[in-house]
Amino acid sequence: MATETLDFWLQQSLRYGSRLLVALVLILVGLQLARWAARMVGSAMLARHIDRLLADFVRSAIVAIGLVVVVLASLQLAGIPTASFLAVLGTAGLAIGLALKDSLAQLASGVQLMVLRPFRAGDQVTVAGQEGRVQAVRLFQTVLLSPDNRLITLPNTLIVNQAIVNASRCDKRRIDVSLMLSIDTPLPRVVEAIGPVLERAPLLSEPAASVMASDLSDKGVQLVVQAWAAREDLVLARSTLIEALQRALAEAGVRPLGPPAPPLPSPS
Repeated sequence: MATETLDFWLQQSLRYGSRLLVALVLILVGLQLARWAARMVGSAMLARHIDRLLADFVRSAIVAIGLVVVVLASLQLAGIPTASFLAVLGTAGLAIGLALKDSLAQLASGVQLMVLRPFRAGDQVTVAGQEGRVQAVRLFQTVLLSPDNRLITLPNTLIVNQAIVNASRCDKRRIDVSLMLSIDTPLPRVVEAIGPVLERAPLLSEPAASVMASDLSDKGVQLVVQAWAAREDLVLARSTLIEALQRALAEAGVRPLGPPAPPLPSPS
């Protein structure tokens, strides 16, 4: 009797042990195939000049879906009834949904970013008080590289619920330079002095630069010089324009009172 019981358990161990071994091998092979398929799809999308962010997002989704399919197939192969397994998950669905509501919201926000496409890979953006160049949009997070070379990771829900400023979408950007002059400064002389500067300044583009008075107070008169430049030349164009304006005003005997010029914009 003991021998028959031992033989029974050995047979069951061999039977189910081999199934578990095959299921484990299936998981490993299936995961590698899912990763291979994700790489192939991503490469094909990039070859068709599809945005890298979308290609990365699709790759991540393929790996995640492939993992779920492989695990369910492995459970079926191991003799574990997937119908019962799915029924248990369905019964516990409400609790799981409540526990993972933040993660599901992040996933939905990631899909929304891919559908609406407010930015692309390499765009210079400002969102949630953070500025940087877009590196990647993942299933749950978006990664930015700041101008001072810091990696910033933001939850997708935070990005979707905030205003997004994209500095790279338009080909031209406007340069604003403020000049605070004393109240008795003759404005025609100032405009005459800086007019040639705006005509000869390098890197400026159409529309033509303009000079206008923006404020008058007991502190003085504020002029604003507005010029346009290509997005990639913005920082250098602004620096060159400020230097040329300073020289022209000094030669005309005009000394600005302030306020100091705003900081240089980040290159896009």
